[in-house]
Amino acid sequence: MFKQPDLPPGKAPLSNLTKLRDVAAIGCIDNELAIRQTQVYDWFEMWNEAFFSNRLRPVHVNVSLTDYGATLGRCFYLPVQFIEIHPQCWKGNADHHSFGSSTDVHPAALVVLHEMIHLAEAQLQGGFSDANCHATPLWVGWCNFIAEQVDLPLTYGRMKRGKAKADADGRRANVWKHEKDAGVRPGTRLASYDETRCFPFLENAALLQENKEIRKIQGKEVEVLPSF
Repeated sequence: MFKQPDLPPGKAPLSNLTKLRDVAAIGCIDNELAIRQTQVYDWFEMWNEAFFSNRLRPVHVNVSLTDYGATLGRCFYLPVQFIEIHPQCWKGNADHHSFGSSTDVHPAALVVLHEMIHLAEAQLQGGFSDANCHATPLWVGWCNFIAEQVDLPLTYGRMKRGKAKADADGRRANVWKHEKDAGVRPGTRLASYDETRCFPFLENAALLQENKEIRKIQGKEVEVLPSF
């Protein structure tokens, strides 16, 4: 039902990914960090083959301290493209939609996948085309394509920004509404904006809620869900 969204032309040289993986592991003094640095490249390779037809160009995938409480993972596209994954992804529990028959997918692997969708958009268009990178047609397209491949119970519909209104804590927040022509894959339901934003995690995943609490402790504005 859902086609694979557009991708950069040409296959990605796996030799480049191997070089990045080897250099990242060699540069680690800590053995545990070296293992994690190897894992993130293994997951990049796995997802690239599974969903992106090996067309994403390899980039540095760093296990490093993102602004935890605000982000668990980040994709940078200017001036250099690279991905960051926070070490907490190995320590916290994160509930996610099962991928086909498997529920044993590491949370950090799913953060890598989430960031690779951002990377796909960046490599195709040279950047992100919308102030909200979780509401673009390409983002929704990738969520739907991957969800159908692994039989996730959700369909992701295109959305538009509605009028802001106060939430339960009195803060004004944007309201997102589905476009009228949103089609639903048989046996699924339309995902909310928050479910789209935290793809492929569940809204109430412990890791996401912990991230929210950390931000509250730091005295920073608390978002409904952390960013990726």
